[in-house]
Amino acid sequence: MKVLFGTVLKPQGIKGELKTRVNSQTAVGEVFVKEKAYKITSLVFRERFCYVMLDGVTDRNAAELFRGAELYCDGETEILPDNTYYVDDMVGSAVIMGNIAFGTIIAVDSFGAADVITLAGADGKRVRVPHLKKLVLSFNPKDKIMILSEEVFGEVAVYED
Repeated sequence: MKVLFGTVLKPQGIKGELKTRVNSQTAVGEVFVKEKAYKITSLVFRERFCYVMLDGVTDRNAAELFRGAELYCDGETEILPDNTYYVDDMVGSAVIMGNIAFGTIIAVDSFGAADVITLAGADGKRVRVPHLKKLVLSFNPKDKIMILSEEVFGEVAVYED
């Protein structure tokens, strides 16, 4: 199934980069323009746009031919912008604070302003914290490890009875 990835707005720079209005973040490996496949050599999300470089498009003149073109991709795979991940990726992840294993994420709830992460501590107690940039220092969805700031955790953690 082909999915509309985005529409090329214009060439960006002199090396063949394409400024694209993104409709989906489902491009991995290649995109299709009028049934012709192009390998993606670079894909960068900045603000509301995606900047794409395609194999064989190496200068501004070649990129100009793509102005207004629709880029389609295979809808089976999806990439996300940096520091973006699915809630399901967090559940079951180990939580580390200060080089010590704190516990495991058992749930993530969305209440509007910020998602709320429920942790099961190593001592069996449940703790809830908001998903804040200043709290979550890093998250590796592949290894299922989240590192939290001890200082911020102390300010925002709510322990359940």
